[in-house]
Amino acid sequence: MKNTKPDCMSIGVLVQEANTADRCSFYGMLFQKVVLEAAGQECLTMLEIVPKASEQECVLPRCLSNEGIQGLLVIGTWEQPYLQNILQQAEIPLVLLDESDAFYACDAILPENYFGMYQATRHLIDMGHQNIGFVRPASTAPCVLDRYFGWRCALEEAGLAVREEWILDSEELPAGKRRRSFPKGGPLPTAFAASDRKAALWLARILEKRGLSIPEDIAVVSVSYDGNLLPGQLASYRLDLEAMARRAVRVLSKKIRFGDNYSGIRFVDGRLEKRG
Repeated sequence: MKNTKPDCMSIGVLVQEANTADRCSFYGMLFQKVVLEAAGQECLTMLEIVPKASEQECVLPRCLSNEGIQGLLVIGTWEQPYLQNILQQAEIPLVLLDESDAFYACDAILPENYFGMYQATRHLIDMGHQNIGFVRPASTAPCVLDRYFGWRCALEEAGLAVREEWILDSEELPAGKRRRSFPKGGPLPTAFAASDRKAALWLARILEKRGLSIPEDIAVVSVSYDGNLLPGQLASYRLDLEAMARRAVRVLSKKIRFGDNYSGIRFVDGRLEKRG
């Protein structure tokens, strides 16, 4: 097959405005990894930040009409009508990063959210914990649901009970929905699996207010993108942002060079980091 590799490829990177405020956040770090990886693969990146209003009104990004852009990398979880509008209108190779679409055959790169939380919960079970709760944010993003089902699968596989009263909400829920706060009475779990670092921090503050400590009274594990453990935290499944960025850029550059063929959804493994 003839190699049509251009001297230097130009790729557009689409991110939501809400995900650009903090350079040290998950998406802030992921974008930085993408830029570094693209530079290493002789790709120029052009960032386009999409305001919330444009996303809600399904206004197509300008990069789709930019003839200098040869491929598009879409980062994050988007409103479905907006994402599907992009997938319908795009005439250049496109790869989703930390997102997938059930209605269109689009290449996607995803972290192992389900297996990551499964591994973290299995670590608690292997340490002898049988009563394990779950802490989640208000978001209904696929990553949160994947982590919930990873926790649930680990418990059910081990023959342990899934106690609904031990599923806690670390954030206020939308109007009309009842928030599950920390139990005021009855038995407490001996451990919690937190969906992310922010949920783990919320849990640590609640436990401190109740005079409970980590890990002496309650053990905690979580999923994170930096691998940093809270004081006393037993383990964290660290998402590999560098590998995600590398895989996304490589898939997109291959589509640009050799044709826009569908390759499918790829999951990127992280690793469980335990307290030494």
